[in-house]
Amino acid sequence: MEFKEALDAAIQPLVPHHSGVPPQYKTAPLLQIFHPFYSNKFKPLMQFLALDSGGIDYDLAYYACCLLVGNAWTRPEALQPYFSLTRKYDESKRIIRPDNGILPANKYYFHDPQYASDQGPYPIIPSFAHWSFPHGNLPLPWRNLPIAEYNTSTNTTTPSSAREATIQRDQCCRITQAICGVEKAHIIPSAEDPWFTSNDMGRYVSVLDTPNPIDDLRNAFLLRVDVHRIFDLKGFLIFPKLRDGRRVLVTHVLHSLPRTLHEMDALFHNRLCHQLYGVAPEFLFARFAWAILDSTTVQLFETTKPDQQIAVRIREDAPNSEPTSRVIYVTSGDQVPPTTSTTATSPSKKRSRSSASRARQGSHIGKRREEADSDTDVSVDEAFEDFTRSHIGKRREEADSDTDVSVDEAFEDFSRPLKRGRPLARPSTPPLPVSMTESLGTLPGSSRSNSSTATHNDTAADSKISGYNHSTGEIVPIKHLD
Repeated sequence: MEFKEALDAAIQPLVPHHSGVPPQYKTAPLLQIFHPFYSNKFKPLMQFLALDSGGIDYDLAYYACCLLVGNAWTRPEALQPYFSLTRKYDESKRIIRPDNGILPANKYYFHDPQYASDQGPYPIIPSFAHWSFPHGNLPLPWRNLPIAEYNTSTNTTTPSSAREATIQRDQCCRITQAICGVEKAHIIPSAEDPWFTSNDMGRYVSVLDTPNPIDDLRNAFLLRVDVHRIFDLKGFLIFPKLRDGRRVLVTHVLHSLPRTLHEMDALFHNRLCHQLYGVAPEFLFARFAWAILDSTTVQLFETTKPDQQIAVRIREDAPNSEPTSRVIYVTSGDQVPPTTSTTATSPSKKRSRSSASRARQGSHIGKRREEADSDTDVSVDEAFEDFTRSHIGKRREEADSDTDVSVDEAFEDFSRPLKRGRPLARPSTPPLPVSMTESLGTLPGSSRSNSSTATHNDTAADSKISGYNHSTGEIVPIKHLD
């Protein structure tokens, strides 16, 4: 009998395990964007890892900020906000999109011309629940996305579940091209069903008047289980970046712990997605908003002992009428009231989770949250490991009969705060044991180099990553740029 060698790490660690050498962590500069009205005591309006050649894709940063001030790209050009290096409002200091599309790491201010005079601070959207979808007015990057139509007439069998339908369409993970260990991943998470309903997102599904529109095939694609977990923890998002004059869908790393950043950067930053079939661009854009509107990126509410109140625009839904909004002033995220839609009973179907299973999970999460109060490093990394070992086997058994449960429910508690006042938990990145595929080469602005180019074909042979050059680019310790 012959035995295969143990698998190598997808990305070699900076220091081999058990080598006796102190661990070394990859670091990256930060790009911070501040609200010009608030004092230096406040944390940034937004903060990003600058992994795109020492900066970040300009369009990603700009449209993220536009989301925060209420879909500002829909305004006339003269009233659209802009980046500046100065706190004082001055149109002549406006930063124009660089030719290479990269906004260098620095400390910026985001100015809103609608609040150019002494009108007080411009209000921001405090959470995804309070954000309203801009029907009929998608930002430019999400128009004409390279998404192929899905022709069901060639199917020889009728899928019996949502998971089977997703596998029949996608065949393999849309990021790693893996066939083993894949599952259906919601684009707009199933936990956001109240937001989905109140924003009338059902108009974009393939089957109208379905009882559970958020579970529609247009709101899903296939991902490997571990990649799905990182995706749901907002470790990376999918964004349409420019490459050779056209938009391509790539992954972009939002957050990472220092000990996993070298792997996250090499595996999930500027990684071209495999061809998507039949998904709705509107859902992809909503997913972008869901990932951005998070306390790890939007850090203004994390300010301790603020000396000013923060202006926020909240959404108010009323039965049989159009939603309205109003501006209120708060000193923390705890003071933001929930929307009517989030407090109402969700019309989504009941999941097939037993009461005993819920009790086991609730007990476990409670214990982990208590530990998190004294040791925040436990909050995701260890809680996920413990919970996975004790619970995921049972969830996979249930997944055989109801596949929508497998990740969306088994991990949904980790999308909730482990500490009071945080909208969502900080993402964690467990190690990935399998090599990834590099498809269509490397995007401009990526800090990685690619020695080979694969064809745009889902059946193309996997090409192993040879490693990562950690000395490229300007690398500085992660810290706040006060």
